[in-house]
Amino acid sequence: MTPSPELLIVGLTVFNLLYLFFVLALTDYFFSRSQHFGDPSFAPPVSMIIPVKGKDDGMFENFVALCRQDYPCTQVIFVVGEPHDPAIPVLDQVIKDCPSSDILLVISSQKIGTNEKVSNLEAGYQRARYDHLVFIDSDIRVGQDYLRKIIPPLADHRIGLITCLPFYRDSRNVPAALETVGVNSNILSMYIPMFLLGRMNYGTGATLAIRRSMLEALGGFNKVADAVADDAAIGQLVRKRGFTIYLSPYILHTIHHEDSWGGYFYHTLRWSRTIRSVAPVAYTSFVFFFGTFYSFLYWILNLKNIWAFLFFIFVSFTRIVMTAYYNDSYIKDPSTQQYLWLVPVRALLIPLEWLLGFAGLTIRWRGSRYRILSGARIQRIA
Repeated sequence: MTPSPELLIVGLTVFNLLYLFFVLALTDYFFSRSQHFGDPSFAPPVSMIIPVKGKDDGMFENFVALCRQDYPCTQVIFVVGEPHDPAIPVLDQVIKDCPSSDILLVISSQKIGTNEKVSNLEAGYQRARYDHLVFIDSDIRVGQDYLRKIIPPLADHRIGLITCLPFYRDSRNVPAALETVGVNSNILSMYIPMFLLGRMNYGTGATLAIRRSMLEALGGFNKVADAVADDAAIGQLVRKRGFTIYLSPYILHTIHHEDSWGGYFYHTLRWSRTIRSVAPVAYTSFVFFFGTFYSFLYWILNLKNIWAFLFFIFVSFTRIVMTAYYNDSYIKDPSTQQYLWLVPVRALLIPLEWLLGFAGLTIRWRGSRYRILSGARIQRIA
């Protein structure tokens, strides 16, 4: 006997709710077990490489935080691809304000492939003095204890790569807040189960900490020079060589003050199409996790049924409460607390964004347009 569409919708919603509670338990377990992993006395010299293109929100503060680490020996390398990049005056001020830090500004037009960020990473890597390397995106804010917390697991040579999750913060308008609550309410459910179940196959641009010997064994940045997601590609290469990717519990923040509706659309579209190209099976499976949308659809199909409406309210309220809990316990972003009412709104938009991920192969990144090719590679088209 084939179940009715309404029964299927309710079943998917209940499944999604159960999964959310499962993730809640895993998240608390993850943060409680992971805080003291690694020998804190392991603190080898580190070269940090930050690829830069254009200006980001809070850029000056982001860079100063990287240059003032409470860590014995660090080299900080900022890399831009053009001599007239608007970020250069900011970088000059950072260097001036951190005279005791070992900072290098590299301006390089070298291109090793289509992915401009990877070309910048390679240019910085060529100037790195130390054998423990950290690659970090320019829009990330860290604390002074960042290196002391993320580096110790690399003492275990079974671990080939360390990565962190970026949580958004400090949104000041609705388009930015939609992205913030979307990331902050969903990213834990995407990565923590994967890590705890031993299926962590990807890195994130928020942090890639790796030994020089490992990066060279992978073939260096030339191996990912055309990748749509270099961080994910590096993670896949590490796993193929039989090494573990360690997901650090260290909380990082992407500073995201304001956005336009167009910026929100193109950013989420790029995410959708990137994830689809890198992990097509996982992306397709997202259809099972649109619980808020399914509860809304059930209500629309039963507009005169008060229980259908209350079911939708219960599911939406559950998502809001869980997001508030994660924020209060771990993320600590005031703007997420302010915009909690947008959690169900974003949850209703996600299925549309997911469908648009199937509707084309073009993306935009920092003013350029690309086409995603087979093998999760990109080709510049404008």
